[in-house]
Amino acid sequence: MNQLSKIFEVFEINVSEKMGEEYLPLVEDMTRMFTLQVFVQVMMFLRNPYEFSLFDTDFIELLVYVMLGICVYWLVFKKLIVFK
Repeated sequence: MNQLSKIFEVFEINVSEKMGEEYLPLVEDMTRMFTLQVFVQVMMFLRNPYEFSLFDTDFIELLVYVMLGICVYWLVFKKLIVFK
């Protein structure tokens, strides 16, 4: 690994060692959607803090539903239906 990539690497989580290689896309999707949801919520809060709370119960509920939906897709549908 070169010196420049070490500068930008904050930390490394070895998911495949703990969960298996097949679950890496699941973790990547969950991380991606979590980041996107939090970013959108922060931007909406900055736009109008009187109308939108930063992390209210509606946001938490929506985030839980999105995470559950991703898990159901990767752990159920991806195993049952194969697209070729």
